[in-house]
Amino acid sequence: MKIKIAFIVGMCLTTSVHANDKPKRFQKEPAKQIGSVVEKCADNPFPVKCQAYQLLHEAQIQIQGSKAMVSLDVFGVEYEHKSLNTVHKSVATQNVELKKSVWPLIDHVQTLALQTNILDDIKIYRDLTIACIGRMDLSKTDVVDDYNSRMDSCNIPAQVQLDKVYVGLGYAAEHPLIGYRKSHWGDSMAEIEAIEGKPDATTDGKLIYQVTLDGHSAFAIFTFIQNKLVSGAYKFNDEHSNKNAFIDDYDSISAVLTTKYGKPNSHDANWSNTLFKSDPSRWGMAVSFGHVNFMEIWFLSDTSITHILGGDNFKVDHIIQYRSIQYKLLIDQEERKHASDEL
Repeated sequence: MKIKIAFIVGMCLTTSVHANDKPKRFQKEPAKQIGSVVEKCADNPFPVKCQAYQLLHEAQIQIQGSKAMVSLDVFGVEYEHKSLNTVHKSVATQNVELKKSVWPLIDHVQTLALQTNILDDIKIYRDLTIACIGRMDLSKTDVVDDYNSRMDSCNIPAQVQLDKVYVGLGYAAEHPLIGYRKSHWGDSMAEIEAIEGKPDATTDGKLIYQVTLDGHSAFAIFTFIQNKLVSGAYKFNDEHSNKNAFIDDYDSISAVLTTKYGKPNSHDANWSNTLFKSDPSRWGMAVSFGHVNFMEIWFLSDTSITHILGGDNFKVDHIIQYRSIQYKLLIDQEERKHASDEL
């Protein structure tokens, strides 16, 4: 069975740099948010732990959103010849927003009547996060690869520490996704084949299966580096003469993902050509022309999920990608290697 794969491992992330709009976040005033969480957790058997989890989770969502906004500006400086001042201003803006909306949430958690060891773990998480925020700026000598590696070197320990806090609070089960389909990140090819059976195709460190997902035909693609599962993807195979049916497919899958994982951390329509922007009945055509891509991202405990609808040359790609946070450095190194090999 011969299968043509029309995307690369990093497509879902690199496409976002054409965004005209920044990632959208859902924020409230800290005092109102704390009051809302207290009310929400009032009937919980462990209201204090419930409050701590809810506030830390919301804080982390906003922190991820801030980092994403700065990362887009960093990419713009490196590859789109934007001024370095763009990043400086973005970092300054995000620091102000975090000071107003995020740190009060974490500070409030530290005043709750929690066990000493949990409070100690929360303080470590806060200190690690502050250190990462302090390293968000871009120097004149930075290149994007070095910048990303520097950020990963502090982001990953902060995320691991937050996971430890969640475990202490009894909320580890809120973030159950630690792999792709029935697998776990780091599984070998042999372990995946033992679960999924013989693949329909193999290519370049990938195992590929023909599957049906929510009534849609798709390829399930497992990607390995050093024989470790680091990412997975669904590439949908639907064909439509009416291109707007792809928009319906995207909305349908988006609803399924939102039901399972909650609201996405960011969701964007990125228009590079606004010819059809005012006419939703032609958005499917706009996607096939490469005029717009739709993207939404979820950040879970050990996994990022990117759902994207994009295209070019009258073709449409509809993809869900799952990437391991633990193996992000390994993924980035492999992508840089492939990029240099193509030069």
